[in-house]
Amino acid sequence: MKIKIVPAVGGGSPLELEVSPNATVGAVRTKVCAMKKLPPDTTRLTYKGRALKDTETLQSIGVEDGDKFVLITRTVGGVGKPICRTS
Repeated sequence: MKIKIVPAVGGGSPLELEVSPNATVGAVRTKVCAMKKLPPDTTRLTYKGRALKDTETLQSIGVEDGDKFVLITRTVGGVGKPICRTS
């Protein structure tokens, strides 16, 4: 089956992958990270608004041919100071 992976931030074109229904979310995420040259520990995949566990299979979460996943990346590092605005 084919699925689409859409970046949540930063744009970029969606990826289309051919995957097995028995593939795990972790295997899909690892494949996407290799293609996008991202460290796997800085990414998550969501499906229909739900964060997924690496151990879940695509079949177990009800993925169908042509479904879309969102790739969420997080920045590594600390949190900056909040911006304070005065009127």
